[in-house]
Amino acid sequence: MKKKAAFTILALILLASMIVSVFLGAIKLANANDQTSDSNGNPPSWPMFHDNLSHLGSSLSIAPATNRTSWSFATGGNVTSSPAVVGGVVYVGSYDDKVYALNASNGVSLWNYTTGGPVGSSPAVAGGIVYVGSWDRNMYALNATTGSKLWNFTVDSGVESSPAVAGGIVYVGSNDDGLWAFNASTGAHLWNYTTGKIVESSPAVANGFVYVGDGNATVGLNATSGSVEWSYETGSEVYSSPTVFGGAVYVGSYDGNLYALNATNGDLLWKCATGEAIWSSPAVSDGAVYVGSDDYNVSALNAETGVFLWNFTTGGYVWSSPAVADGIVFTGSNNGIVYALNSTKGTKLWSYTTGKGVSSSPAVANDVIYVGSWNHDVYAFGSLPAPSASASAVDLGQNSTLTVPAFKTGSSPYAYQWFGEAPGDPYKLISGATSTSYTFATSTSTATGQYSFIVQITDSVGGKVNSTAVTVTVNPDLVAPTASASPSTVDEGQSSTLSVSTVTTGTPPYLYQWFLETPGGSSYSEIPSANSASFQYPFSSSAKLGVWSFLAEVADSTGVSVNSTVATVTLNSPPSPTPTPTPIPSASPTPTPSPGPSETTIIVAAVVVAIAVLAILALFLRRQKTSTSTGQLPPPPPPPPPPPP
Repeated sequence: MKKKAAFTILALILLASMIVSVFLGAIKLANANDQTSDSNGNPPSWPMFHDNLSHLGSSLSIAPATNRTSWSFATGGNVTSSPAVVGGVVYVGSYDDKVYALNASNGVSLWNYTTGGPVGSSPAVAGGIVYVGSWDRNMYALNATTGSKLWNFTVDSGVESSPAVAGGIVYVGSNDDGLWAFNASTGAHLWNYTTGKIVESSPAVANGFVYVGDGNATVGLNATSGSVEWSYETGSEVYSSPTVFGGAVYVGSYDGNLYALNATNGDLLWKCATGEAIWSSPAVSDGAVYVGSDDYNVSALNAETGVFLWNFTTGGYVWSSPAVADGIVFTGSNNGIVYALNSTKGTKLWSYTTGKGVSSSPAVANDVIYVGSWNHDVYAFGSLPAPSASASAVDLGQNSTLTVPAFKTGSSPYAYQWFGEAPGDPYKLISGATSTSYTFATSTSTATGQYSFIVQITDSVGGKVNSTAVTVTVNPDLVAPTASASPSTVDEGQSSTLSVSTVTTGTPPYLYQWFLETPGGSSYSEIPSANSASFQYPFSSSAKLGVWSFLAEVADSTGVSVNSTVATVTLNSPPSPTPTPTPIPSASPTPTPSPGPSETTIIVAAVVVAIAVLAILALFLRRQKTSTSTGQLPPPPPPPPPPPP
């Protein structure tokens, strides 16, 4: 039983751990950017003020590297509202009393809804509903597809705060000194918190808290009941909207300080003085906090310590709340300029002048920056692929035509300006080169080498983009190669190999065609299939004897052609065969007597013969003596043969 009980307890502990993990994961997801990615890895949405419930103001999207304007849309009033981007649609309010839905790709109006007053509130989009406040004292819920009103709730003063939607509840501040909570589906009033001063601050929601500026304080409220969990008083009004990250709440105050507070109990972690009032809401990214101020600066501070990292000075108050993406900080200034700053160094990457103040806060989605201006316009700045320029290599004295396709993005009409870079020199503007094509003319005095060109395209609202660079190689004039034949003398029925020296001038690749002139001829004719730098020519037994002339025509890729020098081959008839001679009878030749022996040889031979004769004679005499002493006579000679019959 004890073992069974222990097993049961262990199982319950594991089940509880799983439930807690799921719950914490849900909280983490609720506080994250809550963005999916498109096919290029870019988050396609920015669904509310400063992107998410924590108001981080940072995006994983790629960011525009230039100020090229994809499109602009003119409303009928100042645009201080910050755009929300969901499902390929940009939602934004205007001081012409309207809420607009615009196609995010081209800025075409999809619908608009007219309220009873200026709309400075930034829309929040959730569950197919657009939530937005108006100076007409109403909080609206509109169908995101059609713009039709689903519900509205009237408070006691204008609503300039931007709503946050979490857990089926809409939280929004108002100028009647309150923070309101409504049922997101029906608009039913759930609770409200009275601050004592207007609430332009937009609430952030995280960890079961609602954080908002409360008069001269920042408060943390219970997200379900609206009860105050903690409050921290600053030295002046808090119009800035809180940002929650890593257990800290970052918020600016009209007293000129940026505060970092403990998100759980409101204790001060650090504060840093900017010098003037802060209306801007901070963004947090990669360990840094970015915020604007009435001291004309955009400032970057260490998120953990509050130490200044850098300042960038604009030409006006910075009420716009920065957005960070791809290592770039985007913000507007009341001097009418939108800025893109390096997030690490604070250096300006690009800017765009709208002509009127920019207190709208940028939204980043799908590689595009969306922002409004007091000049009544909504802008989209995008990093679209640069157009590709094309050209061809040339020889000295030839021309190369550079072209770029007609531009079809941004706001027409477009202006074109070509720039050229000679070998070893920087790019320089080419005077008069102001169309989609440019002819690069060379002469015999033009330096050979590689020339680079780009075309800068500017649309009607000042957006600029550079084409890809195109290179034109200027090669030396094509020089005639030398032709040769091996062997240069052949007989009928033999072959000779014709070849030209290696071509190193002009523009490769090269084409070859061989021609010949027969002995006594007056013109050259093409040799079929003889189209390489070297080929073998066979001379038939019936070929005309004499000197044959050969040359190769060489053409480079630019169409220039030259003839090689002439190579000659002398064709001879083969030599006549040598006849075999018929033998002629003749007398036997008289042998030539051999030379006689020498005198010494004769004497020696005579002595030898004499000795031999003496030896034989001595032997004969001895036998005679022996025969006499025995009394025997030698036998008589035989009788003569009988006569013939």
